[in-house]
Amino acid sequence: MNKLYRYFQMGCMLLMFTTTVAANGQDNPGTATLDGDKNIDNSSASIESLILRSDNGDVAAQLELAKLYGHGKRGLQKDLAKAAELYGKASEQGNLEARFTLGMIYVTGSGVERDLEKGLLLSNQVAEQDVKYRIALGKIYLKGNFVQQDYEKARYWFEKAAKDGSPEGMAQLGGLYETGRGVEQDDTKAFKWLLKSAEQGYPPGEFVVARFYQLGQLVPQNLGLAVEWYRKAADQGLPTAQNMLGMMYLAGQGVGVDYKQAEGWFLKADTEDFANAQYNLGVLYSREGTGIQDLEKSVEWLTKAAKNKHYMAQYRLGLAFEKGSGVEQDLVMAYYWISVARFSGYSSLWETADKLAKKMKPHNYERAERMVEEWKRINKVK
Repeated sequence: MNKLYRYFQMGCMLLMFTTTVAANGQDNPGTATLDGDKNIDNSSASIESLILRSDNGDVAAQLELAKLYGHGKRGLQKDLAKAAELYGKASEQGNLEARFTLGMIYVTGSGVERDLEKGLLLSNQVAEQDVKYRIALGKIYLKGNFVQQDYEKARYWFEKAAKDGSPEGMAQLGGLYETGRGVEQDDTKAFKWLLKSAEQGYPPGEFVVARFYQLGQLVPQNLGLAVEWYRKAADQGLPTAQNMLGMMYLAGQGVGVDYKQAEGWFLKADTEDFANAQYNLGVLYSREGTGIQDLEKSVEWLTKAAKNKHYMAQYRLGLAFEKGSGVEQDLVMAYYWISVARFSGYSSLWETADKLAKKMKPHNYERAERMVEEWKRINKVK
């Protein structure tokens, strides 16, 4: 997969935009719907009131009860069959959210006998009527969630959404043209659709356009425009863009070097517990001559990134423990983190770990090895 499209997919994943359960790869579409379930525990309506309203044909109550039964919330026992029944009642009254979710329930057989043909028929009917469900269905086919992966069908739904003015549809279609999935690979069309998406203010589209300008791919390199597009996406809260904008300030690309600006953008990116931003903060705070060097803070941020499985952070944290930089020297912890980095992807660290082992007393080495083995067990690493 093209590197830029990987960035685009990462941006989509980190962006707090509404997506379907199926498109996000969750296992039970009977437990949630396109518009999410964040507030199902916060409803002021009693269960008794919801049941009464549902029995009287209130679609909103039927949807809320379906979600509660799907999750087993607010004292109700989890019952996917009951959830499916309630989605069915709301669907019969023309509610698109309920009908799409019911389609996915039949596709997966969650609480009903699986019926792929019926499920896709319901989902397709809804997608033909509402652009957001076109996006949802396109993602399902793109990722192969619950159905056979089919890039051409993904392209069909994304293209329909794009031509209806959906910026996410435009961005997804641009991604397919960039990678040649479901269409003939075409960089010009890829950039055209991604730029259209960006011009409508869609953050992942803005992010990828920024990357094009930064790398000089498809367009002449223009670091100033790269910064401009990163900033647009960053101002909308996209962590990948905030992190990259911080990197631009750190490196002085398209802007003057400004360590405080870099720090600020890295800190904003961490709102999604983003390991890359945490690592960058750890590195920034370790640098001399920035005016903000703080070795203890460096260790703090490297630790966060290391626990989020960032192997470069794990390695740097190991070095900090070995040298006693920003933290009390501890060869056991140094060996532990360097070994974890070694198993996490930094495979060339065997020699570094062996040199550390030779510095340690036998009982400390044994303790460090036990810690590493426990990490391997928890993370299912052989």
